[in-house]
Amino acid sequence: MARKNSNDQSGQNSKAKSNKYKIRLTKLFQKDYDKCPAVVQEDIKATLKSISKEELLNPGQKLKILIKYKNRRIWYFRVGGDTRITAFFDKDGNFYLLSIETHSTLKRAHKRVINTLRSYEK
Repeated sequence: MARKNSNDQSGQNSKAKSNKYKIRLTKLFQKDYDKCPAVVQEDIKATLKSISKEELLNPGQKLKILIKYKNRRIWYFRVGGDTRITAFFDKDGNFYLLSIETHSTLKRAHKRVINTLRSYEK
């Protein structure tokens, strides 16, 4: 009986971990998002809804690594057309959206993304 209860608790713990991931907006992302045309905003909303927690944990076709910064992986993924979103996980497992880039500005985004991460560390 005691063994069964301990199994139940471990099941609850693993369930809590899987529900832990939340997508959050950084100020930089919100600023970029507000500037986007309505069509792009709709694409972004649809893409965010379509990303599963499993996809965040085990990136596949949607998510790609943009850069690594202090052992933290910065992801980017396509949102309709040329638009890409950059994002990262924090220590608590929350998924933060960093910025919205077009394909042409993605390389310049590296510096901007790193500066944003530095501001979060303070």
